[in-house]
Amino acid sequence: MKRRTWRPRNDLPHLHAPGATPHPLRVLDLRARTTHVGQPGVLEIHNKETKERETKMNELTEWTWNSARESGVLPKAWLDLSGANLSGANLTRANLRWTDLSGADLTGANLTEADLTRADLRGANLTRADLTLADLRGANLRWTDLSEADLREADLTEANLDFSAWPLWCGSLGVKCDARLSRQLAYHLCALDCDDPEYLQVREACLDFANKIHRDDVPRLKRKERTEQ
Repeated sequence: MKRRTWRPRNDLPHLHAPGATPHPLRVLDLRARTTHVGQPGVLEIHNKETKERETKMNELTEWTWNSARESGVLPKAWLDLSGANLSGANLTRANLRWTDLSGADLTGANLTEADLTRADLRGANLTRADLTLADLRGANLRWTDLSEADLREADLTEANLDFSAWPLWCGSLGVKCDARLSRQLAYHLCALDCDDPEYLQVREACLDFANKIHRDDVPRLKRKERTEQ
């Protein structure tokens, strides 16, 4: 399958000025968004419920993203951050569950303890992002760039990492995951071409588990014959 490449969307604003200190994601940062091609602008109100939310938001200019979501005043259309430039943004403990962040530039973003449950992160650039203790349960990380990302103690239960990459440094230690991801990592371990006797012993022990990988388009691995030394 062809790998998607990240392309920035020019219709979304930067959440902080170049060289400025990153700040928590605020609702007002999103209000300058222009219309999507072929779609109504997010600030064009088409129903009474959204208009009431908009009115309530205007009553208080100090809304944060989290407080707006928890109060039920954040228009659902604003959860579309696909292609947004969030490079270096401070999103610590941000409530981003179910948010569309596909293709977003999150390079170096601080997502410590962020709630990314069921978030769509397909094709997002998370290079050097801090995802320590982040909740990524059920998140779609397909085609995501996780180069140098810090995933320590993040929860990746039921997350989809197909066509992504696993950080091979201490930033992936202590990640919470399920059998699906464990089998996927074990499969790649068992697919190595290594004749070291100790490796072959480990491979033999986990081969059956690795062959339960969820993907049907990859061949099941066969046992190797051990040669006597």
